Amino acid sequence: ADGVVATELLEGLQPMPAVILSDVVMPRMGGMDLFRHLRASAVEIPFVLMTGYAPDADMPSAEDGVRLLAKPFSNDVLLQAIRAAVGRVTPPRR
Repeated sequence: ADGVVATELLEGLQPMPAVILSDVVMPRMGGMDLFRHLRASAVEIPFVLMTGYAPDADMPSAEDGVRLLAKPFSNDVLLQAIRAAVGRVTPPRR
């Protein structure tokens, strides 16, 4: 539903998921805030963030462990981004 629910679901979860797929814009806590909250808690799960908006300078990058997908995208592009996030293939080209 949102980043707050995601943090509650992840709390104490073992094993942790291999990747988190999240929208950037969500009620209460968006994807970027979820990413920053987990990193501040030393959780190093790779992220794939989806957005229908243009990225801004405050957006995390691949160097931070985040892949950004611009909506709309195909299933193939989503799969490539998830694989890239978990280190299986190179990221998709835009």
